[in-house]
Amino acid sequence: MSLATSAATTFLGAVAGGIVSYFVSGRVARDQIEAQYNLRNKRERRDWYKKANELAELTLSDWYDVMSSGEVDHDVDATGKFDDRREELRRHAAVGQPLNVDYDVVSNLEQASANLSLALTQLDSGKDLAGIENRLDPILEEVQEESQEKVSELS
Repeated sequence: MSLATSAATTFLGAVAGGIVSYFVSGRVARDQIEAQYNLRNKRERRDWYKKANELAELTLSDWYDVMSSGEVDHDVDATGKFDDRREELRRHAAVGQPLNVDYDVVSNLEQASANLSLALTQLDSGKDLAGIENRLDPILEEVQEESQEKVSELS
C-alpha cells in the first residue's frame, strides 16, 4: 500500500468518524433538550394542579365565610370575595388549557366561576343561595380530588 493510499484512508476514516460523532452528539443534545422540556412541562402541570386545589379550597372557604357572615360578628364583602375568586378561577382555567391538563378539572373551574357569577347576581336580590351551593360543593370537591391525584402522579 502506498503512502498516498494510506493517507487517503486515514483521512476518510477521520471524516467518517467526525460525521458519526456529529450525528451522535446532535442526537444526545436533542434528547437532553427534550428531557428538560418534559421535566419543565411536568413541573408546570403539577404546579397548575396544586394551584387548582388551592383555589377550590379558597372558594369553599370564601363561600362559607360569606354564608355564615350573618351568624358571626364580622362583616364580609361578599361581592368583592366572589368577584375576585371568580376571576381567579376563570384565569386559572384559561392557563390550564395550553398545558394539556385534565379537561374535567378545567371545566369544573370554569363551572365554579359561572356559579360564583350567578351567586353575585343573586346576592343583591336576596334569593336563597342554597341551590348554587348544592352545585358548587361537588364541583369544587371534584377539583380537589382530581388535582390531588394528578399532583401525586406528577411528583
